[in-house]
Amino acid sequence: MTTIYIVATGASSQAKPSDISSTNTFEVVGGGGGGASGTAINNAACGGGGGGYSKLTNFSTGLMAGTFFFSVGTGGTGATTGDGAGTSGADSWCQLALGSNTPPGSTAAGALAKAGGGAPNTANPGAGGAAASGIGTVTNSGGSGGANVNNAYGSSGGGGSGGPQ
Repeated sequence: MTTIYIVATGASSQAKPSDISSTNTFEVVGGGGGGASGTAINNAACGGGGGGYSKLTNFSTGLMAGTFFFSVGTGGTGATTGDGAGTSGADSWCQLALGSNTPPGSTAAGALAKAGGGAPNTANPGAGGAAASGIGTVTNSGGSGGANVNNAYGSSGGGGSGGPQ
C-alpha cells in the first residue's frame, strides 16, 4: 500500500493511489495558534493553543473521487506589540469524496482537524483545537497554551498538538 506524507502548508490535490484499499487511514493535525506578547518586564505572555488531531479509517474506496484535495493548516503568528494577540492557526483537512477543494462536512467526505487558537492577551492562553469540532473516526483536542505566570524572565509555552492517543 502507498504511504503519502504531506507536510508542506497550503492547499493542493493528489491523485487517488492505484493500490488504495478499504483499510486506508487519513490523519490530519491543525495548525497551532500564536502566542500573545507581554506589556512589561513583570507581565509575561500566554502561549497559543495546539492544533487538534483527526483520523479517518476505512473510508469507502467506492465513494472516493479520482483526485482528492487537502489543506495543511499553517501555524498562527505570535504578537509583536505590548499585550498583543496571537493569531489562530488554520484547520487541516482532506476532502476525499466530492472531488472539490472544500473542507469535508462529515466522515462521509473526509477528515478535518481544528486549529489552535491564538492567545488573545497576556491574561488568557489560546485554546487547543477542539475535538468536538473535528471530523474523523478519532478526534482529539490540542492542548491549551501556557498561562501567564507573571515571571519577570520569560513567558509560557504553546499547547501541544493533539495526537492519536
